[in-house]
Amino acid sequence: MQSWSPASRAFVGTRMLAPMVRVGTLPMRLLSLDYGADFVYGPEIVDKRIIGSERIVNELLGTVDYVKNGTLNFRTAPREKSRLVFQLGTADPELAVQAAQLVAQDVAYVDVNCGCPKHFSLQGGMGAALLETPDKLVDILTALVKHSPVPVTCKIRMLPDRATTLALIDRLVATGISALAIHCRTRFMTPQDPGDWSFFTDVASQFGTRLPILVNGDVFDASDLDRAFGLRNVSGPPRPVHEVMQAYVRYAIRYDMIYQNTKRKGKQLAQTRGLRAIAEFFGIEDEHDALWPSARRGGSGRWHDDGEDLQDGEASLGHKDWNKDGGDEKECPYIPNAPYIPTKKRKTGDVDGADLVAVSNDEAKTTSE
Repeated sequence: MQSWSPASRAFVGTRMLAPMVRVGTLPMRLLSLDYGADFVYGPEIVDKRIIGSERIVNELLGTVDYVKNGTLNFRTAPREKSRLVFQLGTADPELAVQAAQLVAQDVAYVDVNCGCPKHFSLQGGMGAALLETPDKLVDILTALVKHSPVPVTCKIRMLPDRATTLALIDRLVATGISALAIHCRTRFMTPQDPGDWSFFTDVASQFGTRLPILVNGDVFDASDLDRAFGLRNVSGPPRPVHEVMQAYVRYAIRYDMIYQNTKRKGKQLAQTRGLRAIAEFFGIEDEHDALWPSARRGGSGRWHDDGEDLQDGEASLGHKDWNKDGGDEKECPYIPNAPYIPTKKRKTGDVDGADLVAVSNDEAKTTSE
């Protein structure tokens, strides 16, 4: 660890919001920072989607927005800049570099997603499909490490064969990436299949002195954290779930989040249409009404520039194609139609092997909650 770069050392002793389908939106990232996360992963964004976007400082919301053809492709807040891992979907070294250079001024790291098993990622040779083309993956990481203005990380899944996985990891580490995240399932396993944590011991013992190994999957509650880290104490009791949900809705309102991805399970909540109805459900409608007049007003400073006020539930920039029941996977591929929840332990939130930990030399270093 003594020879690690500052970018690698930054992961030691930290807690992280892991890369998860439907979860890495701006409200959840900010809420995670409130609850002690040191780093947060954004949603997977395809290189071609972000390339060509215009970087706009949104003074109304206090955000930086990446917009192309009237569609919001990425939104971030300055507060998270030094802690944000931009998750990139790519299958081409040149496009990967272009995307990284575009967003570099607003993120801390660029992460190549080589673990996503979803069709929208696989069909373009991205995500877990890269595990089947290791030469291409090495070329992508090598190009990014050389040309990206910010440090580069990578997330993979286990391959069916351990020896093949270890050989791949050896090649990836040699590219100069700052950290490597490993999900404890193969591409062909379902979220209901228990992850194989025993593999992490092999990886940490072989590569833990060369870079941080970020362990991803099956961290659902405090007992799993104990199992991951060997912790003996808990820092404090969890907050009441209603209180946490109120905090999340506040961020969703503040940063103009699409309402379909704001509400969770429950019949009454599922029937809500718009952020105003969701705020009323949680008893914070006054806060919504205080924010919406400025956040939805047309004319100067607002994306909807026809001079008329938008009503709650109507379209604003980046929402016009997404505001359909359940979302639209074609329009917003990183917010798919169906939640991704394992049946092993049903907790609050969508989990593709939920949280993230980092280990080095068999010593746990990082977690997220």
